[in-house]
Amino acid sequence: MCLERTSLVGTVRHECSMSPVVNEEYKRFQLSKFRQADAPRVTTQVLDSNAAGGNLLAPGTTGATAKSFAGFVVSTVVKLSFCHSIL
Repeated sequence: MCLERTSLVGTVRHECSMSPVVNEEYKRFQLSKFRQADAPRVTTQVLDSNAAGGNLLAPGTTGATAKSFAGFVVSTVVKLSFCHSIL
């Protein structure tokens, strides 16, 4: 079993070390890179802001407002009359 290996052979002729020039252009570039890295990758888009109100995560909550509840429940007035009989 023969394994072929590729190797690169060379000689370093020049070695250099670089550091950025800290000026306004560099600061703007770094700030844009920071904002891009800090931005959320996944966002939530609300399609209809009036569709649901309130805290939908609360148990028993369907997001119904007081106005829609008032239209669902009909209040009636009950007149009670008491007859007092003397024995």
